[in-house]
Amino acid sequence: MSESIKWLLWILGLIALLWLSLGAESCRERGWENVLCDDCATAAAPDVSVTPPAVTPPVAEEKRYPVDFAVGGLAALTNPGYDEYRTRILEGNRDGQVLEITGDYYPDEPTPEGYTNAGLARAAAVRDLLTPDIPAEQIIIKSNLLSGQPAADDKYLQGHSYRWISEQPQEIETIDGCTTIRFAFNSADGKVSDEVSAELDKIADRVRKTGEKVTVTGHSDDIGEPAANLKLGRRRAMDIRRELINRKVLREQIITDSKGESDPVAANDTERGRAENRRTEVCITE
Repeated sequence: MSESIKWLLWILGLIALLWLSLGAESCRERGWENVLCDDCATAAAPDVSVTPPAVTPPVAEEKRYPVDFAVGGLAALTNPGYDEYRTRILEGNRDGQVLEITGDYYPDEPTPEGYTNAGLARAAAVRDLLTPDIPAEQIIIKSNLLSGQPAADDKYLQGHSYRWISEQPQEIETIDGCTTIRFAFNSADGKVSDEVSAELDKIADRVRKTGEKVTVTGHSDDIGEPAANLKLGRRRAMDIRRELINRKVLREQIITDSKGESDPVAANDTERGRAENRRTEVCITE
């Protein structure tokens, strides 16, 4: 064997001994793993997996209206689209009509100073936006009681609606099982028109067949003393009660009440508003 081959074998043997004595960890520490050990190289490979960033869902944009209100607020807020909304209201104006603005409110809202409920305050705030172009006496404000409460994440509500109506209110109007009968100023003569008589015929025919009860509640405007208006409302309710009894409705099916001037559906600052409040409501209940 040649001298050079002996030296080569001796060097390889030395390297083998060195590897066994140092161990794989020392090998990795000295950066030799790629040369001496495929397993070391694999074990030493860093973890290059990447966790994708968390995706935040888009936040739903709060719905706004041309005119709206913060939940619990009474100030009318104008938003993009208000000019077009205002123009649309003004274009609906016809001779001999009045603008009816109805403000919404929830049962637990506090009563604002100067108003019977928060709905009337909101309607008045919308009216104030329009009075430069529509005379205040041509606007009637009303209120609408909403059921329940706003959703927990609601920040704004439209809070109002509007419509152009005839200068004189309808004598009879039926909504959700309640018939409203309106009266002329200070009327308490007990007479009913043919239209009212026909409506009472229908109500009496129904409750005779079903056995349902009828609640009859009298109301007035705010002209005069509250005590006198309470009596006036009661007299109106009793007149309708008598008409129903004459139509063979059992007395025990009829419940009468009076609110006087305390529960207006419209502000009493215009003749049209007072006419809306001079009423008797006839509601069918189970």
